[in-house]
Amino acid sequence: MPQEPTPETDPKEIEHSQQIVRLLERVDRLSDESEKHLDVSAGSQLAADDNRTPHHPVSAYAYGQLLAALGCLQSLAQMSIREDANAISMTMSPYGGYALIRNALDAAGTVLWMLEPVSSTGRVKRRLLLGVDEVKNWASFRRSIGRPWTEWKQAKRARLKEVAALAALAAWNPLKAEMPSMTSILEGLERQHKNVVMPWLSAWQLASG
Repeated sequence: MPQEPTPETDPKEIEHSQQIVRLLERVDRLSDESEKHLDVSAGSQLAADDNRTPHHPVSAYAYGQLLAALGCLQSLAQMSIREDANAISMTMSPYGGYALIRNALDAAGTVLWMLEPVSSTGRVKRRLLLGVDEVKNWASFRRSIGRPWTEWKQAKRARLKEVAALAALAAWNPLKAEMPSMTSILEGLERQHKNVVMPWLSAWQLASG
């Protein structure tokens, strides 16, 4: 049912709302900046990764996930911030925004985890693990809508094993490796988190709940 927003009078709540508005305003700047890095520099580490797996490029996956994270935060800003000639106001739904925050953390955490290894082999392995996870999710979706999925899944998994061999990883089987949970990923990435107000895992758990 429609609800009329109630003006906030608590100075602390107003201060925190203003901080959130400033943070969300950074998202558009980050989105503009990301467009400058769409093309991979020749001779870079990412270019070397992509040469090993041209049909499953590390760079394209990373860029797509970053766009997904930024898109979630831009949607949150559009949902929350109202601006007219006189003022900027903020209205936050008690539910909807949390799903967007969780998805943004999922996508951004995935990128950081995939790019974290110093070696190209480590990054390529993680890219292929993400491919295996995507195949599993797609197979579940196909099954849920009544489309053939068993042979489709087997073919996709076999192809990922071939890709690993072509990337000089024949001794490593991506189908038998384990994809960590997002909880484990965020816990492992926390050492990279500077100026911590809330740990990434805690924010993800809050948004999930």
